[in-house]
Amino acid sequence: RSPGDQYAISASRDRCLLTWDLAVQKRLTAHRAHHGGLNCVAVMQNQTTVFTASQEKTITQWDLRQADPVRTWDLDEEVLSMSLSPDNQFLATCGTGLLVRVWDVATNSECSRGVGHSRTVQRLAFSPDGKQLVSVGLDHAIMVWNFYT
Repeated sequence: RSPGDQYAISASRDRCLLTWDLAVQKRLTAHRAHHGGLNCVAVMQNQTTVFTASQEKTITQWDLRQADPVRTWDLDEEVLSMSLSPDNQFLATCGTGLLVRVWDVATNSECSRGVGHSRTVQRLAFSPDGKQLVSVGLDHAIMVWNFYT
């Protein structure tokens, strides 16, 4: 949901990324991933740049004002959750690879990797100040990662 709770963005296993205006109950945009269902979505503060992760082991960056993806990069794991840092400079991901990864949004390059979970990592989130990440896995572990830029 957007800060004013007027808009919502949804991503689903049917490969659709949809934007909704909740005030008028109307769909604003519809985008479709090329392959595989979408597992999760992260929205930048500008409310037009969106990242999705698919079952096909990819991350896709979208500009909601354009029909086609801005860029896509291939991974070696299925990402199940992602979180943008409060300053929108970093994207954290986790999934079937048992890792917590942090990516530089500007370059799509991995800048940090957290190893510690022994099973699939299901969810993660940045703290409000962006100095920590919290991850939760199927190994029943909750891990807090310090993050310094």
